[in-house]
Amino acid sequence: MPRRRGKGSRAEARVSKLYRRAGYKVKRNLRSKAGEIDIIAKRGDEKLLVEVKSGRQTLTSSDILKVARKARYHKAKPVIRKSKSTTLTSAAREAAKKYNVRIKNY
Repeated sequence: MPRRRGKGSRAEARVSKLYRRAGYKVKRNLRSKAGEIDIIAKRGDEKLLVEVKSGRQTLTSSDILKVARKARYHKAKPVIRKSKSTTLTSAAREAAKKYNVRIKNY
């Protein structure tokens, strides 16, 4: 039976393509002691840990903190790429500023 690709996988592929076009080397769907990682993007000395959020959902401060902790473990800069329909709570926005998590739409 063929494996079905969901919305999340398509979103990860789209974001991976953006980083590749920008000159990054991309690794997807990694597992580590810190947890599952959507994308690690490297270019020179710069290393980004990218979490991709697709669909209609609300990001909370705990979601931001999880990404920041994974990035710290991997010595990378934390980035969240989200769909336009994904929203953030005000506490999540504050946490993103506090932990230097970049949040961008894809």
